[in-house]
Amino acid sequence: MDPKSHYRVVDKEKYYRKGVFEYFSKGAKCSTSMTSRIDVTDLVAYSKKTGTKFYLNFLYLLSKVMNSRDDYKMGYLWKSEELICYDQVNPTQYVFHEDTETCSPVYSVYDPDYQVFYEAAEKDIAEAKKTREYKVDETNHPNWFDASYLSWESYDSFNVELPDGYLYFPPIVNWGRYREENGRLMMPVSIRMNHAIADGYLVSLVYKLLAQEIKKFVETTPEQKRLAKELQTIANFWDSAFKEGQPSPLTAADFQPSQKLNQDILSYGKKANKALDFGAGVDLLFLEAALEGATFEGLNLDPSEAATKLHQGYIDLSKVTTLHCQKGGLAELAGLPDGSFDLIVISNVIDVLPEEETQQIVESVKRLLAPKGIFLLKTNFFIDEEMIQKRGMKLTDGKLYMDGVLRAVNRTDESWIAKFKSLTLADSYPYERIPNGPKDRCFVFRNND
Repeated sequence: MDPKSHYRVVDKEKYYRKGVFEYFSKGAKCSTSMTSRIDVTDLVAYSKKTGTKFYLNFLYLLSKVMNSRDDYKMGYLWKSEELICYDQVNPTQYVFHEDTETCSPVYSVYDPDYQVFYEAAEKDIAEAKKTREYKVDETNHPNWFDASYLSWESYDSFNVELPDGYLYFPPIVNWGRYREENGRLMMPVSIRMNHAIADGYLVSLVYKLLAQEIKKFVETTPEQKRLAKELQTIANFWDSAFKEGQPSPLTAADFQPSQKLNQDILSYGKKANKALDFGAGVDLLFLEAALEGATFEGLNLDPSEAATKLHQGYIDLSKVTTLHCQKGGLAELAGLPDGSFDLIVISNVIDVLPEEETQQIVESVKRLLAPKGIFLLKTNFFIDEEMIQKRGMKLTDGKLYMDGVLRAVNRTDESWIAKFKSLTLADSYPYERIPNGPKDRCFVFRNND
């Protein structure tokens, strides 16, 4: 099975759609589908301007939308009757052969990096054109959703039916030719999902998200491209740092005597149902708490694939089933439901990122934190001029670089507190990362809404 098909088991008793799931998976087993037209005028113009293929550009944006919410990444293991959520879902393309009038399925892999996805998907199509086989391999591709272009018609309605009672959860998406309507290019898109895990709102939301992604995609500025490149450089740095790491099983005894931050995570974690560690890297903060008795459902989200894999390895070998690691950044953060976490931890992350991304994370924390929820922020120590010189750092626009990689954005305690002024500061204290070294800074915020 492809390593990208990793999933977590969803606790059906805590599932936010529990009642709907039970009714439509046991009683009225059915699907829900919709056909609507989306405006692709700007995406067509962008594709022509850049010399790229409209089909691949749309496939990339569709795949990005399907990965933006857990609702679109659900699965069902009928042997164990487990509801699951995949880390990532990928598109199954279909290549049509004019000579035989048949199709061949193409299993492409989604990558958030547009260029990586575009080039790989294009190669997949070229390879598929060499065969005439219709080879379905669901065993090794369980988390692939259907993405089929019906190039012959600009239709008004399209529907896909599956046998009654069949709990097939991957989305089935079809789209037809675009046509001009009132001076705009409108394209029909049909979406079929199982009613047990989706309703009319979630299906219709796909169209809204597609419109948003198209707008962002075609309006990307040179500055945004520069930022994306800088973020990729940071991700590559951490991938390189963690790629050789080997996980091992751990117990509570393997951790050093806890500092106040660790004690707080355990204390607040024992009262929480769901917790998020964004930019978790391999900090193992939630794992330590779980081994000490905390039972919250924890999500460790990090943009580094190597760090995510290593972190999940420690969790699996330690036989902890309540924690899950997922590769993801701002897009995945934006797809999480409002007010869904009782505890959020961000440790040594937002002060090593560009200001644009830092601000988006700040807004996400405010949105995701449940009423009375706790947010624990840890930042690096303040770097003075002497240390800048000693470490050979380069200061550019308030940002400190080492070997071309952004390593710190200096802020005072007051500045960090001000960024979260809508939350209540409950506590602050130092964190000794290195014996007798500079101390990191910890802030505890509470959502009193």
